[in-house]
Amino acid sequence: MSRLVLAIVMASLSAWAQDWPDFRGPERNGVYPGTIAEKLPANGPEMLWEKSVGAGFSNPVVANGRLILFHRVGSEEVVEALDAGTGKPIWKQAYPTKYRDDFGFDPGPRASPVIAGGQVYTFGAEGTLTCLSFASGERIWQVRANEEYGVAKGFFGAASTPLIDGNRLFLNVGGADGAGIVALDKDTGKLLWKATEDDASYSSPVMAEIQGKRRLVFFTREGLGDPGAGGRQGVLCATLALAVERVSECGDANRVERHRAADGQLRYGRAGAGFLWGRGTESAVVGRRGAVEPLLDAGAAGWRGVWL
Repeated sequence: MSRLVLAIVMASLSAWAQDWPDFRGPERNGVYPGTIAEKLPANGPEMLWEKSVGAGFSNPVVANGRLILFHRVGSEEVVEALDAGTGKPIWKQAYPTKYRDDFGFDPGPRASPVIAGGQVYTFGAEGTLTCLSFASGERIWQVRANEEYGVAKGFFGAASTPLIDGNRLFLNVGGADGAGIVALDKDTGKLLWKATEDDASYSSPVMAEIQGKRRLVFFTREGLGDPGAGGRQGVLCATLALAVERVSECGDANRVERHRAADGQLRYGRAGAGFLWGRGTESAVVGRRGAVEPLLDAGAAGWRGVWL
């Protein structure tokens, strides 16, 4: 067991500027628009409460004064709602899991919970996709996605955080028969459409406006893909396959990796935390293959480099 510690430098809960209901924040960009203290107190931030938690890499999310925690305890994946100010339990929902990765490492969930439209969505390491009531914790639906879509076992389990947009839930499930990416009805879990033969990566999809069009962007095991956001029903609008041509020895954060895109052009960038670079409508991500989030920054002259 490990310990989750919620610490806050504000004087009171009323100082919180906004909710944090999704992976990397409400816009999935890691940006907090509120006021952040420039200097911490000499004795560190005030601790409001602490709680022992189980295994996993999933980060908590917060909305309407509630914190949602997703972790593994024993042979169960557990979703808990806690009072964000006091840590007091509100509800708990659990289901069995037998997941073990190939290296005998941490068996807990990887993907973050998502709070949207009065519901909580979780995607467990074994590929169990669950929708719960935010108010009561009651299970609304559950899909064992790895079984449903014929997903091959990966090294480190299912890790892509689902993306909710309108009435749809988007996920890089990495399934067979054209189910690399799926769109489900967020209220029922029923399949709306599927696209690509791409295996799942450990990256989570994002929505972005690119050249005046709203795009749904995935970084799958095979590369960057846009299966369409505006009712395109899974028609693949654009894709860029990446293949590593040469990588120097691991361990050097300043090394340069060279990738060849589908158009035959080479792309370069520092490895370290990853780098996104391109021109016009082309783009490429180098660095940790499949492990970084696609950040899109369209300028007047086209794509600009963005550290990930």
